[in-house]
Amino acid sequence: MKKKYIDRIELVKDLDTFYPKGKGVELGSFKGEFAKIISENWSGKLYLIDVWRPLDFDEYDDTSNHFNHSDAYRTCIDNLKGYENKTFMLRMDGNEGSKLFSDESLDFVYIDANHTYESVKNDLEIWYRKVKSGGMIMGHDYLPDYFYEGKEGKDQALYTFPNGKPEEAKYAGMFGVNPAVNEFCEKNDYELNKTEEFLATWWFVKK
Repeated sequence: MKKKYIDRIELVKDLDTFYPKGKGVELGSFKGEFAKIISENWSGKLYLIDVWRPLDFDEYDDTSNHFNHSDAYRTCIDNLKGYENKTFMLRMDGNEGSKLFSDESLDFVYIDANHTYESVKNDLEIWYRKVKSGGMIMGHDYLPDYFYEGKEGKDQALYTFPNGKPEEAKYAGMFGVNPAVNEFCEKNDYELNKTEEFLATWWFVKK
């Protein structure tokens, strides 16, 4: 299996080589933009899990948490037009969604929901069991290591600079993806792989 990918689009283009006509889950689908890319490049069935409703910010501190979730839901439907027979939108959180799948029944899971340390840790523990041996556990928003260096706490505020100007910084949310993923891989003796983007996709193959 190729170990280096420039971005997550390049990564999912290999899914049909690894798991043709398989079954996967995207946890945190929002507008379905990445689900569309997966569906365009993969022959399997994809289950999208998202609450598609606003949450209190103490539950989900992220700019994706807004009050236009009905619009996001509609946009997701539109993005998946033509793939209705192999994409299935499940309106629920990850804990409830995991109960619909047997252990070791999935070829992959892609974790891109709440990005805080505790949430990613919880998603990893729950969804790891659902992926079969040889399947992939993947996720989004693994930041460069320097983002956490010299800072206290496992959750850190992320700001983006759309025009490259610090004075125009925009708050993106609280992120603890790196420590949660690093700890899981270290505890379970996995080699962590990452794409070469700023908001990288991390992944490993289940033993």
